[in-house]
Amino acid sequence: MKQVADRFREIFLSTVNLNLMVLAWIIFVTADPFDTSPKLTGLRSLGYWVVTTIYSSVLLCFFIAVNDVRNFSLPAWLRRVLAAVIYGAVSVSFGRVVFINFAADPESFGWPRLPHYAFGAAIGMLVFVVVDVFRFAIERAGRGNQGDPASAARNDVVDATETSSEIRLLSRVPEDMRGKLIRVSAQDHFVEIYTCRGKHRLRMRLRDAIADLPDGMGVLVHRSHWVAVDQVKATLRQDGKLLVRLKDGNEVPVSRNGEAAMKKRGLI
Repeated sequence: MKQVADRFREIFLSTVNLNLMVLAWIIFVTADPFDTSPKLTGLRSLGYWVVTTIYSSVLLCFFIAVNDVRNFSLPAWLRRVLAAVIYGAVSVSFGRVVFINFAADPESFGWPRLPHYAFGAAIGMLVFVVVDVFRFAIERAGRGNQGDPASAARNDVVDATETSSEIRLLSRVPEDMRGKLIRVSAQDHFVEIYTCRGKHRLRMRLRDAIADLPDGMGVLVHRSHWVAVDQVKATLRQDGKLLVRLKDGNEVPVSRNGEAAMKKRGLI
């Protein structure tokens, strides 16, 4: 559950999600999509949509986090459908409780009907599809960057085609998180695998994770960090310490042994 909690926190507190929550709240307050204004006025309406936006985002981020972290034998499309149905049932039922506490005349609000649950499930499915499209677009963009001559020169030792059949480590990652491998980092008793689709945690040692990667594909730049050679964008020094900047914008510390390994590969 710690992996799910960490992934949930990462998604929910992301800038993209927080901005979407604010945007959704503004749209709901302005458009009044469910004709709530006769029963919700002034601060009641503002408060209701704040709570609705937050709990809806919490539910959706939780389902996305579970799907990213846990390995399921179900097909991806079936997981989406089941998650959307559960989201619809929970969000609409909880929405009634929230509405009753904010409405001026709670007795006028009856139990949700089947169309309400169907609408909630449709909203959940729409969000999951948008997330998939967004991740696919990131993956395509990452593949497009492979055309950079400098990256191609650095990666001439290994075939850059990344599929789960060729990279054993990626076969341990949920299907939706597989993509261009960026780096692998050690964190306590786990390794964090970063791909163009996000981060996934596995309970294993870093050296075992590296053993599941093709020889020459990357460099161990620090005892806690392995990076893919074709994802290295630049190196820089900060407060006397060497850092490697990756194409995703993140920076990783480089040890003395890591610096020597990078020089050997022509990365410095």
